[in-house]
Parts: sequence; structure tokens; C-alpha cells
Amino acid sequence: MIVGKYLTQGEKLYSDIFSNHQPLSYVASAVLQEVTDQNTIFQLIKRHREAVILWSFLWYMLLAWKFRWRIFPFIVCYELTKHFLLGNLFLAESIAVYPLTYVVLLLFDHQKITKKELISIFFCCSLLFFLLSALWPSIVFLIFVFYLKSRKYIELSRFVVSLLIGFLPITVIIFLFSSVTEYVTQTLFINLFYYIPYVSDKNPFSLLLSFISPFVPFFSLQTSPISWILRFVTFIFIICCYQLVNKREYKVLAFQIILLGLLNIRYIEPGVQYYSGFHLLPWFGVFLTLSTSGYRSAWKKRLSIVWISLIASIILICSYFAMNSLFKDRNIQDDFFINYSTFNDYALTIQGLIASGDTVFAAAIEPLVYFGVDKSFRTKYTYYFNFMDKVPSIHTEVTFLFEKDPPEIFFCECYGAPYLQKYLNKYHQVIRNGAESFLYLSKEKMTRLTTEQKKLATFYGFEL
Repeated sequence: MIVGKYLTQGEKLYSDIFSNHQPLSYVASAVLQEVTDQNTIFQLIKRHREAVILWSFLWYMLLAWKFRWRIFPFIVCYELTKHFLLGNLFLAESIAVYPLTYVVLLLFDHQKITKKELISIFFCCSLLFFLLSALWPSIVFLIFVFYLKSRKYIELSRFVVSLLIGFLPITVIIFLFSSVTEYVTQTLFINLFYYIPYVSDKNPFSLLLSFISPFVPFFSLQTSPISWILRFVTFIFIICCYQLVNKREYKVLAFQIILLGLLNIRYIEPGVQYYSGFHLLPWFGVFLTLSTSGYRSAWKKRLSIVWISLIASIILICSYFAMNSLFKDRNIQDDFFINYSTFNDYALTIQGLIASGDTVFAAAIEPLVYFGVDKSFRTKYTYYFNFMDKVPSIHTEVTFLFEKDPPEIFFCECYGAPYLQKYLNKYHQVIRNGAESFLYLSKEKMTRLTTEQKKLATFYGFEL
């Protein structure tokens, strides 16, 4: 959201703003902020959550029109359970679920794919490509399987042309907001050589676990609501697998297992939820789709008693676990205050403390503290994590900044970037509500604070 804000101020992604993430969610946020009003952090978050609701509604309309009754179980079950994996928030993972579902349903449909459908498939693949790097292996696999499926009636040259046409619109839009060379450096080179080794699971069996992840819930010790839901989804999936084996549709079964493995390639145990599990959203969406959509290849009758019983059961189970969180009265203002008032206080205090010539640097897990900071007062880094210290160019740039021209205002959640802790002796740590805060001001900045700035800081609980 904060990167989107700076894009609306004319900044260019990757050259003016560092990110090792894919650009589409940033660009979507920028467009949203350009067409809506958001004067506070609360409004900013609310508008983005409303955008997720609209996005899901439009996709459900398209999916219902295209796949009719077959998509109904997925829609109900996913809407009841997605909040367990933060699917209601404006995240690349939550945005990706819907186009991915569309592509997967077309892949395993027995009808021939038309040329228009092929272009729409590649358009969805372009959305996924520019949303999440973690989906790239799955996208390559899906394109390859679509080629195998369509090669008997669509020539290779026409297939390639459809792919280019499908990818072109999003690619053009993305690079209107981005630097191509820096995009390659930050999302390919830095991810490949620094970020992936930093976050990779050291368990030698993690790759195997990725490809058996549909069956892991049966053996998991997790007791979260999503873990119990996944156990029943696994039960349905196993029945579908049994039907495919009976009908000797081994290729379909193999494609499903491989696809689910690739979607969880950076293995996360099915059953964890909220901030520990939101990376599982695309995997969860496809797993739910494959298990509940009633493929013709898996069932002898479109509406068998077994099918109706299973779907009714999974809907009841999802409803039961969703009752405690979805079906109760909530005060939106209270929720926002509990979750975001701290960021709001920091952001408004930093905004009030800034003076001409100041620089703000935030080694923050949550860049919302930049909400009130104009582009002229910040560096190119809206977040700073430990792996970034391993990148020579970033390490040199940040070291030079702190040693030669230290930022006057430093927000440091330094457990995420311990390298920066050695510079804290140059700063005064601000006390907030009687406890140490994440806000640090340079000693020179402390001598320039005005009475008005001190009053503003005091209003938000800071002691200056």
C-alpha cells in the first residue's frame, strides 16, 4: 500500500523504490489510491479491503457464468474459510487465488479449449506471473500442460502467438510504472542468490513434503480450524484420486499432484494459519477447487448421492469453524484501532517531526509508518530485512548512508535487521507511554525540535 502511494507521486518502481517482490499488487494499489480518497491509515486499509471484496465478487460472477453449478462448493467453502489464511486482506496471495482457480478449472475440463479461452488463460497467467514469484514454477507447468492438451488442434505458432497476446497488456502496464533493468536485478538476481537461500527450509525432505502436502493434514499435529477443514478436504481429494485411478486417468492424477506440489514448493505445513500460513492461499484455493468441483472424470454421475453428501458435509464443517469469527457482531472502528492505531500514531508523529532537509529511514516489518512521509524525505527502501545486508550493493549504500549522512528520523524494529543496531548509539531512543519505542531521533535532530513538534509527539504518547 505504501509503495502504491509513492507510485502515485511519480516514483518509479525498482529504480526509486526497492522491492524484491513482483509489481502487480503495487500497481493495483496505486491505481486504487488514485481513484479513491484515503486520508488516514484506517481509510487506506478499508479501501484496499473493499477492493478485495469487489475483486472476488467479479471473479465469482465470471466463474459462475463459465462453470455453472460446479464452482458453487468452492465459492461457499473458500469464502467461509479464507480469513484463516488472511484471504480477506489486500495481499498478492489473496488476489492470485481467483485467476488461478479459473486456469485450473479450464485445464482439467474435458472440453476443447477455444482460441479465445487460450488467450484468457495466458492473460490470467500474466496476472499470476507479476503477482508472485513463488508461482512461476506452477505457471510454467500450467502452460506446458495446456500445450500438451491443445497441440492436436492448435498449431504451435498459434499457441505462441496466443501466449504473447495474453501476456502483452499486463506486461506493458507493469513497465510503465517500473524500471526493466532494476526489475531484473531485484526480483530475479537478488531473490535467486540472496532471498531464496535466506528463507529456504534447511529440511532435506521439504521438497518431498511439498509434493505430498495434500495428504499431510491427516498426519499433522496442528489443531487450528483450518487444519480440521483441510483434513476433510484431504478425505474428499483421496476419494477423487481413487475414482481417477479406477478410470485409469493416471495423467490427470499426476498433473494434479505435481501442480499442488509446485504451488507449495517453498514448503509450508498445511494447517498453520493467519500470518504463519498466508503464503498457502494459492495452494489452498487450488486444493479446494480440485476437491470440490466435481470433475466429470472423477464421477460417474454429475449429482450422485455421495457427491451431494460430501459437499454438504464440507460446507457444514466450514460453517461451523467460521461461526466464531465471521458470524458475530464486530465494531470496525475498534478492530482498526486495536490492529493499526500504533502504526497510525508512529506515522502521524513522524510526519509531524519532519523538517526541511530531514531523511526518514525505517527498518520496519510494516511500512505503514511511512504513510505521512513525502517521497522527498525518504530513501529508496520502504522495508529493510536481514537478507538485504548480504547484498553487496545494498550493504554499501546503507552503510554509507548511516556513516556519512545518518537519517534524522530512524524507525528501527531491529530484530528484523540486526546489522543496523550498531548505529543506534548515534540516536536518542524516544520513550512512548513509559516504555522504549521503535522511534529514534538523531542527537542533532533533538536540538532542532520545536515546541509544536514536541506537543504533537506528546499527544501520541511520545516523550520528548
